[in-house]
Amino acid sequence: MTPVTELDERLKTASSTQAPQIVADAGAALWTRAVAGAQGKNPEASGDRYDDRGLYWARLAARMSVKNWVAADSARAQHLESLLQSLERSSRGFADVAHSEDAGTRRILTTGFDPFLLDDVGQRSNPSGSAALVLDGTTIDTPTGPAVVQAVVLPVTYSAFDAGIVEDVYGPGLRYGARSTDMLVTISQGRPDGFDIERFAGVWRGGNPDNLRQGSAEGYRQEAPAAPAALGWPQPEPSPQFIETTLPWQAIVAATTGPAPVRFNEQICIAPTGLREPAQTQCGAAAGIDPSWFAVHGGGGDYLSNESMYRANRLRVQMGRADVAGGHLHTKSLDYASIPAGQVTSGAFESARAAVVDQTVAIFGAAAQALRRPAEARATATPTEADRGGVVSIDITGLIPREPFRFEPPVGPAQDLLADDEGSVTSTWTVPQEAAAGTQNLLFARQDGSNFSATVHLRGGETPPTATPSPTATPSPTATPSPTATPIQAPTQAASAAPAAGPKRDSAGNRSSAESTLAQSGASDVRVPLAVAVTASLLGLALAVRRRRSRTAARR
Repeated sequence: MTPVTELDERLKTASSTQAPQIVADAGAALWTRAVAGAQGKNPEASGDRYDDRGLYWARLAARMSVKNWVAADSARAQHLESLLQSLERSSRGFADVAHSEDAGTRRILTTGFDPFLLDDVGQRSNPSGSAALVLDGTTIDTPTGPAVVQAVVLPVTYSAFDAGIVEDVYGPGLRYGARSTDMLVTISQGRPDGFDIERFAGVWRGGNPDNLRQGSAEGYRQEAPAAPAALGWPQPEPSPQFIETTLPWQAIVAATTGPAPVRFNEQICIAPTGLREPAQTQCGAAAGIDPSWFAVHGGGGDYLSNESMYRANRLRVQMGRADVAGGHLHTKSLDYASIPAGQVTSGAFESARAAVVDQTVAIFGAAAQALRRPAEARATATPTEADRGGVVSIDITGLIPREPFRFEPPVGPAQDLLADDEGSVTSTWTVPQEAAAGTQNLLFARQDGSNFSATVHLRGGETPPTATPSPTATPSPTATPSPTATPIQAPTQAASAAPAAGPKRDSAGNRSSAESTLAQSGASDVRVPLAVAVTASLLGLALAVRRRRSRTAARR
């Protein structure tokens, strides 16, 4: 039973509360079946496995099933748009687009396109969509570890782009986290003589008709608008006229990936004013972008292929992900001349399409080889031993460039930090007086939930207790003369023992105020009675007591 047939059967008895899950399941089944067929893993599939049109036609059939279910009961009309939206997203690969959290894996996210105006010319295929199906879920082995590819197929409609479908594909992977994307690549069909890595994407859309036959007449000749604010994806204001690729294009161009040439395309078209009058438009290779230029064409033109690169990378830039490799690949276009009249395919056509798709997969392999290792953050504290009141410097490396994270010291307020463009930063910790002695763990928390740390040893043993005030002498209440009690400070055993690490000092090398006070007075009191009458023997006792006190102070 095909996914569309199963959808029809399940909808026959479905309630309005059951229908959303049934439709989502059907869309996911369509995608899974198409991916398995494209990768040669579906024993029930027939025909050329690189033919992407089957998924397109199956989705249209599933849409009709949903519409027929809604039409059978007027109360269901309110659910139509949400059901169709669910079918669209799940049948395009949204259901399984999330990457794993394996820290040793690089993550690549890509998008291809539906066939273009397939209802007008039935032979049309889109090798970018075929490549997306072949690449989805595959692992590319590299010398520095595996790279996993996830893929989505985009619709050829302005309305879906304006609704934020591109941002919804790429946005989750552009957040810092365990599933963060390392490379994003938008793909579409390009020129007949080879592949192009586009250097620049432009903000302008020309308004050519899409698969809904909508274009300039419907107001789509304009700058690509921002994604809807309700989606929550940050958008620049105003949008830049051009955005440059960060793909490792040198490595891709230099690699041997297949029979067709692979070029780095720097061609753009610009105008001096926002009117973009054809008579004033200039085209040529650009080594850089002048801020006064208005975009007319990006490297890939002014249609939705150019806009897919622009939207994905506009979001990448706005989310501060300079570390993510991002850009667009135009595949070699297909030639339909070998297809006989009245037919939709031929052996020669299928062979040519397979060559384009296979080279696209090889280009992804070359790009994956050029990706750097996943970031492994490290922190080193200087000095490794410190005193209370001292300053510890922590050098941090191996972060994602401009990655935000948090320093959580064992004592004292947390600090929000931001890595520089090299993925490094230096933080400091002024050791509070109340910090405990011994080895302290300086913890740094990343937004993906992982942590890394540095250690520092605090000297000085336990914080010395503050000396208690000495009691004053109380005169005897008797009327006759009596001896007065004179307080004599004598050390206790604990106070007289010198700390093994020496006296605690501040950042300037001076004794702390607590230790200075302790050095000038004993820790406990011993009362020694003296006779009122002054005799030589009693005077000798007083001198002996003073000498004992002097020796006690010297030991401190």
